[in-house]
Amino acid sequence: MGPQDPVKFATPRQLRGWVIAVALLAALCWVLKSILVPFLIAFLLAYALYPAVARISRYIPRPLAILLFFLAIILVLAAILLLVIPAVESEIALELERLPHYWDLFQKNVLPRIERTLRVRIPRTLDETTRTMFPKIKDESPGLVRSISEAVFHIFSNTVGLILVLINLLLIPFATYYFLADFEQIGRGAASLVPPRYRPAYHRIIGEIDTALSGFIRGQLLIVLILIMLYSVSLWIVGLDLAVVLGVLVGTMELVPFAGFMVGLTSAVLITLLQFQDLLHPLSLFALFSVVQIVNTFALTPKIIGHQAGLHPLWVMGALYIGADFFGIAGLLLAVPAATVIQVLLKALVRAYQSSPIFSSPAD
Repeated sequence: MGPQDPVKFATPRQLRGWVIAVALLAALCWVLKSILVPFLIAFLLAYALYPAVARISRYIPRPLAILLFFLAIILVLAAILLLVIPAVESEIALELERLPHYWDLFQKNVLPRIERTLRVRIPRTLDETTRTMFPKIKDESPGLVRSISEAVFHIFSNTVGLILVLINLLLIPFATYYFLADFEQIGRGAASLVPPRYRPAYHRIIGEIDTALSGFIRGQLLIVLILIMLYSVSLWIVGLDLAVVLGVLVGTMELVPFAGFMVGLTSAVLITLLQFQDLLHPLSLFALFSVVQIVNTFALTPKIIGHQAGLHPLWVMGALYIGADFFGIAGLLLAVPAATVIQVLLKALVRAYQSSPIFSSPAD
C-alpha cells in the first residue's frame, strides 16, 4: 500500500469492528469529559507552542527551553500589564473622584423612579435603614434563618466548584510542560501502535490534521487582532474613557468564543452608565457590540477559520453550538479544533469505505 492509498478494510466485519471501537472510544471520552478537558486544553497549548520550543531546544536542553519559553510568556504578559495598569489606575482614580457625584445623581434621578414604579419607600440614611429593616427582620426571622442556611450551602457548593476550577487551571500548565517535553515520544508511541500496513495512511492523516490545526491557530490569532480593533473602535465611538483598554481585554477574551462579548459588554455598560448617566449611550454600546458579535459569529470565524483550517462555515458554527451545549465554556474553546480533527478523520473513513469490499463489490 503506497503512501497515498486509503486504509482498506479487508472485510465488512473488520469495518464494523473499527466503527464499534470508535463508538466505544467516544463513549469513554463522554464519561470522562470533566477529567479530559484540562488535558485536551494542555495538549492544544503544547501543540501551538511546540514549533517554537523545538527551535529553541536545538541549542539548549528541552526542559530548559520550555521553562525559558514559559518565562518569556510571563514577561510579555507582565509588560502588557505594566503598560495597561497605569492607564487603568488613572481612569479608576478619576471615576472614584466622580463617585459622590454619581451617587447624588442616582439618589435624585434613579431612586425616585424606582420608588414610583415599585410603590415602595427606599431608605436614604443608615438610621432610616435601621428603623425600617429591623422590625421586618424580627418578623421574618424563621424564614430568614432558613434562607441564610440555604445561602451558606449554596456558597459552599460554589466554593467546591471554584476549587475544582482552580485545580484544573493549575493542572493545565503542568500538563502542557510534560506534553511539550515528551511531544516526539508521544507521536512515536502512537505510531508504534498502528499496524505496519496502515502506517503510511496514518502518517498522511496526521499530516492533514497538523495542517488543519496550524491553520486554525493562525486564523484564531488573526480574528483576535481584528476583534481588538473592532471593539476598541466601538467603545471609542460611544466615547468611553477606557476604550482601548477594554477593547484589548474583550478582544483577547474572544479566544473563548462569546466570553469576551458577555464580560466586555457587562463591564462596558456599567462604566457607560456611570460616565454618562443616560440610556442612549448604553443602548448604542449594546448595538455596536451586537453588530461586532454577529460579524464575528457569521463572517469572521466561519470565513477565516474555515479558510485557514479547511472547514465549511456551517461546520464551524455547528461545532460551536454543539460544543457549548455539551461542554459549556470548555466546549466552546475546544469545538473548532475538535471539528478540524473530526473532519479529517471522517474524510479518511469515507476513503476507507469507498475502497472496501462493501462499496466496491458488484450487485447481486
